[in-house]
Amino acid sequence: MTMTAPSKWNAVNTPMNEPLNTEIIDRMNAVVTSILSDDASDLSATEGANLQVVHMISKAKEFKFGAGKEIIAFCDGGKNKFGKEVKYVKWYYYYDNTKKFKVSDRTYTYNTDKARTFWSEKIKEGFIKV
Repeated sequence: MTMTAPSKWNAVNTPMNEPLNTEIIDRMNAVVTSILSDDASDLSATEGANLQVVHMISKAKEFKFGAGKEIIAFCDGGKNKFGKEVKYVKWYYYYDNTKKFKVSDRTYTYNTDKARTFWSEKIKEGFIKV
């Protein structure tokens, strides 16, 4: 009979498997879609598009088939199961030549401090607030 020492790693409390609020993500996509489809040349917000507060930053980018914009959207995601505020972060890509955009499949969750740090780092990289 083999005896193993008790492990302190048996119970890991992690929000990794916590389901995201799809309603918030859908509203986030709707706001970004509305903004991009109405005036993508300067990405200005349109009246009535602010269904939920979505903050965006963008940067001109050269894609494989031409110029476009990389957009990162930030939105309040509510509280996680530990009661901490989280931000949803999602990437969008706008292609100038086809006037179409692609929505990233993934939505990331960051705590508020990490989201602010990430925003600041992206601003230093040349992103501008939309």
